[in-house]
Amino acid sequence: MTLGLTVHFILLKAALSYSILLLSPSITELERLLHSCKRELNYLDININFKKSSCLRIGPRHDATCSNVVSLNGSVIAWTNELQYLGVHIIGSRLFKCSLANARKVSIVAPMLSSVRLAGWP
Repeated sequence: MTLGLTVHFILLKAALSYSILLLSPSITELERLLHSCKRELNYLDININFKKSSCLRIGPRHDATCSNVVSLNGSVIAWTNELQYLGVHIIGSRLFKCSLANARKVSIVAPMLSSVRLAGWP
């Protein structure tokens, strides 16, 4: 039996069109990372739009129901099957998958993807 790592993503949409992508191996750690990020953004006087933010899972348990991710002020971040980051649609699945079907300018997105390396992933 092969066990795999499930990676959890949060895409935070902040003011001034900032997008922040957080990655974590567990939901508990993801929530801690979110709280740390929120405290730093509060220090910089930048607000997160939790209605536009979303969570995504990638790994063997990507389709399993899991607990909500809650911010320091009690806002819940919704779980989705797909999120868009820097023009690339990342899809929740067993393996890391991107969809370029909605990308307008693949020539700009492709160099960014080639520079992204995730440890242990092909």
